[in-house]
Amino acid sequence: MRRINHQRFVTFIAREMTGRSEGQFILLGVREEKAALSIGMDEEGHIVSILKLICDNAYYLDKNLEERSGLLEIKAWFSHASAGFYKLQDWDKEDLNCCNWYRVACDNTTNRVIKLHLSFVNYGALGKNLYLMHLCFCFQRIGDSRLKQPSSWCLKNQGFQALAFGLRKLKILDLSYNKFNDSVLSSLSGFSTLKSLDLSGNYFTGTIGLGAFQGLTSGLRKLKDLRLSNNKFNDNILSSLSGLSTLESLDLSNNSFTGTIGLHGLRKLKVLYLWSSDFKENILLESLGGLPSLKTLYASESKFEGKHFGKAPQNLTKLEELVLDDASPITTSFLSIIGPLPALRTLNLDGCMLSGTLPHQGWCELNNLELLYLGGNNLKGVLPHCLGNLSSLQYLDLSDNQFEGNIAFSPLSSLLQLEHLSISNNYFQVPISFGSFMNLSNLKDIECDNNELVPASSFQAPTPKLQLISFSASSCTSKLLNVGFPSFLRSQYDLDFVDLSHNKFIGEPFPSWLVENNTMLNQLYLRNTSFIGPLQLPQNHRPNLHKIDLSDNNINGQIARNTCLIFPSLKYFTMANNTLTGCIPPCFGNMSSLDTWIFPTIYVLHASKGNRELFNILRELTCPEIFEGTIPIEYFNFVGLEYLDLSENNLSGSLPLGFDATSLRYVHLYRNQLSGPLPYAF
Repeated sequence: MRRINHQRFVTFIAREMTGRSEGQFILLGVREEKAALSIGMDEEGHIVSILKLICDNAYYLDKNLEERSGLLEIKAWFSHASAGFYKLQDWDKEDLNCCNWYRVACDNTTNRVIKLHLSFVNYGALGKNLYLMHLCFCFQRIGDSRLKQPSSWCLKNQGFQALAFGLRKLKILDLSYNKFNDSVLSSLSGFSTLKSLDLSGNYFTGTIGLGAFQGLTSGLRKLKDLRLSNNKFNDNILSSLSGLSTLESLDLSNNSFTGTIGLHGLRKLKVLYLWSSDFKENILLESLGGLPSLKTLYASESKFEGKHFGKAPQNLTKLEELVLDDASPITTSFLSIIGPLPALRTLNLDGCMLSGTLPHQGWCELNNLELLYLGGNNLKGVLPHCLGNLSSLQYLDLSDNQFEGNIAFSPLSSLLQLEHLSISNNYFQVPISFGSFMNLSNLKDIECDNNELVPASSFQAPTPKLQLISFSASSCTSKLLNVGFPSFLRSQYDLDFVDLSHNKFIGEPFPSWLVENNTMLNQLYLRNTSFIGPLQLPQNHRPNLHKIDLSDNNINGQIARNTCLIFPSLKYFTMANNTLTGCIPPCFGNMSSLDTWIFPTIYVLHASKGNRELFNILRELTCPEIFEGTIPIEYFNFVGLEYLDLSENNLSGSLPLGFDATSLRYVHLYRNQLSGPLPYAF
């Protein structure tokens, strides 16, 4: 068996099959690695091993020909009309498999293009509007009679219909943010296999005639996801959308809708986005009665006019998420009408300008509600007793309002499924014992900053079920309390985060037991808490503790020499404005994890060689009222040091010259007794 020139032979076979020249054939999709096979022939010249070669190449010819040719045409059009060429430059005619191209995805089995992402291709085109109505597109298939009729290969003035003709298996098409106008809409109806279409961020208005938009919706019979956000559509297109009976998700955010959202006919719609909309009438829920399958409604940052919100339709029985955060103005009467939403699990009214007291009906009937956001409003008064009816509630945010009353006598302790409670920045009275919460076994996070801590009975259940992960109660005392540190914390063993800063616990020492009991503690903030006495460390090391702030207290005595051994993973450690004495433990010089270390107001420390190596692992060093004497040159050469503050000390002499401060960016030396010239490095 002899060998022949395989490339010339493959070209010959292809030319016979397609009637094309060699150069044309290469563009049809013959892969080089496939063509590199040896072709065997017997002595009589008959082909004996060509079947596999033909089948292999026919696979790529048949599956990739239309997609590849079409994509190259769309690249050529974008490069002519805009700056998009640079964003599609990896679409290379030399790469015969378009499935490898950026922004293109193919089915792993059929090798047909199923996803095409063309977002932002025209984004940098100096404000051009794209009129995609003159695209010449050639499509042909092996064995198709059209191959013998070249005049029929070009489809003019059909826009994306030509592209649709080639991408017959396309399921996802993203054309967002390309500055297209309405002329494109009707030409998209040919994508009959589409399941997801993104037209967000273009210049669509729907004003050139509803026929174009109706043509679009009539052809997309399998569409499930349609995104039209950030355009200028108005109410006129809503009736056309009703023809998309298979639609499950619709995004109409940030358009020019003014009236009711009439979307009758979309009985399968599950998710509706209406972000940043401007509604002239406050009957949003009432206008959605024709969407019986709706599960999620987002209308954040929208504006409503008037005070009447209509009624919640009885057939929205599947609505699970209602998100209206930063929508305004919404009154508390809205809470009174949402009772007929039995499946509701999430209600977000954060920052909606709600004012007054909470109603006692409507929202309290939402027995399946799990997440409730009412933060950032102007709500006031005591919490209504019916809040305790929300037996499924897991996350409750009441922060940044004007609520009042003692939480020990509120319905909060009845919420047995509660996991997260945020009541910060109110006028609540918070018992220091948290006794009424001891049976809430699911509660893991409490945020009650900027309220009022009040004395309470120290009685606790023998085996409290409450085990917190995070507890924050900063700035809750304006005067000295005649009670000690929150006693309930002695029964906590899972804490990861604690912040009790800016409270005045009279005569309390540093609670070393808090660190001892909670082996997973990561951050501890006890700034300005009036602690007195020495800093007592836990007996065992705590490798998970990364941040400690004990500044602005009355802690005295020496820093234990094994501090860095007890806390080997410290990244931030500050004890500013205490009355410590003694020496800085030498082991701090080996702590590679430490980024920031602040020890002002400690003692007088001579700037001698013995202290020079303690700070070579720091990124920030602040040391007022510590040093006296001259400044050694080594202090400016610490590896990685970016911020050096030696102000307000008793340093004298001249600054060192000739140092190599490769990382140093900020130096503060004011209020010392330094003299002489400034270093060249400054």
